[in-house]
Amino acid sequence: MWNYISSDHKTISLHDMIVDDLIQNEDTITLVFNDGYAVRKENNFNTTHKHMHTSKSCMILHDTIFNYAIDLDLKTPITLKTLFKQKSIILKDTYENNHVTLLYLNEKSNFCEVNISYSKIQFCWNDYQCVAWFEGWKTNSQK
Repeated sequence: MWNYISSDHKTISLHDMIVDDLIQNEDTITLVFNDGYAVRKENNFNTTHKHMHTSKSCMILHDTIFNYAIDLDLKTPITLKTLFKQKSIILKDTYENNHVTLLYLNEKSNFCEVNISYSKIQFCWNDYQCVAWFEGWKTNSQK
C-alpha cells in the first residue's frame, strides 16, 4: 500500500499543504493530501539529503479523540463530519503530548482550528515528486 510510513512528525511539513479529504473509520482519522507534503531531509526514509515533496500522501491518526474544531472567523464549532469537506490549506501544524492542532484556511477563506488526540501517528507516501519549496532556504542562524 505505502512505500514509506514514518511516525516522526518533526520531519514532516504540512505548512501550505492542501487537505483534500478526511476519512474517519472506527478508530482512525486519515487526512489525505492528493498533492503530497514535504519530508524534511532529516527523515530516516529520505536518503536524498534534500527536503523533498511527495506524491499523494496521508496522515493517519490512531485511537483518536476529536477534541474540538472551530471556525475562528465565525466563532462557530465545526463538526467532525463536515471537517475538511472543503479543500483546506494548512497554515500551521503543532504536535504536543499526542495531540495535533491544525490551523488552516478553508475554501471560504475562514481561519479554522482543529485539535485531535491520538495514540499513534503515521505519515504515509510512496515516492518523491520534487524538492520541497523551502529547499535551499537559509535559516536565520545560517545568514
